[in-house]
Amino acid sequence: MVVAYIAIGILAILLILILLRLGLMRKKIQELRSKTDFASAEEEPMMVTFEGGADLENVATNFNRVVKMVLDRSGERSELMRDSKEKNRLDAKVREFETSMSSLTVLTDIGRRITASLNIEEIISILYDYVQSTMFVDGLELLYFKNEETVYLSYSPQNGLTHHNAGESHHLMEWSLRNKKDVYLDDAKRDYGQYVDHPIKTLSGMEPGSVICIPMMMHEKEIGAIAVLTSNTSAYNAYHKEFIRTLASYVAVAIDNSNVYQILEQNKDVIEREKAKSEDLLLNILPAEVADELKEKGKATARNYDNVTVLFTDFVNFTGISESLTPAELVEEIDYCFRAFDEIIGRHGLEKIKTIGDAYLAVAGLPMPQDNHAARAIQAAVEIREFMAHHSKKAEAKIKQIRIGLSSGPVVAGVVGNKKFAFDIWGDTVNTAARMEQQSEPGKINVTGFTQELIKDQFKLTYRGKIQAKNKGEIDMYFVEG
Repeated sequence: MVVAYIAIGILAILLILILLRLGLMRKKIQELRSKTDFASAEEEPMMVTFEGGADLENVATNFNRVVKMVLDRSGERSELMRDSKEKNRLDAKVREFETSMSSLTVLTDIGRRITASLNIEEIISILYDYVQSTMFVDGLELLYFKNEETVYLSYSPQNGLTHHNAGESHHLMEWSLRNKKDVYLDDAKRDYGQYVDHPIKTLSGMEPGSVICIPMMMHEKEIGAIAVLTSNTSAYNAYHKEFIRTLASYVAVAIDNSNVYQILEQNKDVIEREKAKSEDLLLNILPAEVADELKEKGKATARNYDNVTVLFTDFVNFTGISESLTPAELVEEIDYCFRAFDEIIGRHGLEKIKTIGDAYLAVAGLPMPQDNHAARAIQAAVEIREFMAHHSKKAEAKIKQIRIGLSSGPVVAGVVGNKKFAFDIWGDTVNTAARMEQQSEPGKINVTGFTQELIKDQFKLTYRGKIQAKNKGEIDMYFVEG
């Protein structure tokens, strides 16, 4: 027993020495850390062994177990502390990310709603609702350009949307736009001298405490400026400034879209009138169906028409008449007659092809086929003859007589060239109609035998016999009497 007590005493002394050594080592480690600024590994646990009886071995075993438990607990506590700090850091990052995503969602929603509107009043109302849900705001003020006019607006819950004239100009927004710089006033009464040389003037008349003013630009184009106001001082921070800057970019797009849309609306009637003029001009040159094909495809395909009636007219003694008139008088006389011809053939569904000097060429049966093309052409010819008979009785009439010839059969029709488009017809039927006009007489309508077959049941005709036609030989010809 004595030996055991002695061993225990020695063990106690040894434990004290070990603890002292541990304390010295920890102090040394701290000194090294402070000098080298890097982390040092924890010291290895110190274990003891005793040789002797079972009692000494049990004492050593228990001592070693206690030392290990102390060190293990110390390690666990350090690990728990490290885990707790890492968890807090990760939680903070998650909260920051969630806040950012929420802000991004809000901004995206605002941007979509603002840029979708073309109504400035609606845009300002939407903007105010979002701004006041995020930050202190007692009013919004807006300057923007509409055509050549500068528009000033203010919005507050008390007064709603108010329009202001140029005399109530907002010098802070004007400064911001003119210098293309943001304005941020934490205390407007104290800090206004950074931007302007007199106290802040607002459209609504309120005395602001804090102000954020952002110029609105699009590709170097000045759109306007927007100001957010509150009576509180120190109400805004860097986040609010970035928030308003983003909203200002959305408002700039919406205002620009609204201006463009209004210009288009204002010019819509002008555009429609000009378009109608262009359409009418094109239809004066080409048949409607050909004009549509030309607009759609860039060209018009030539077509064969098997059954048409071609009408030719020519004024009698035109050369002699033209020599007795001034150019202006001659053109005026021809224009008067041809305008009447245009009206007559239009009523009967004929297509005017062209005029060649004093000759007038038209056709029935194209571009849309007409079963009664011959009758339509003859009726138009009769009315042209009647017009000239009436016109010739006027004292001021210079042109008094006309010859008319018609021929029925196939033709080819189309547009040739790519400049100064002209719709024309070709074929033997056209040449024969010209010969019919040449072989006609003043005040008469001369037609071929084929045309006579098509209209004999509707009109009275007189057979003239076979008459020689240039480059055509003898042709059966008939006068239309009525």
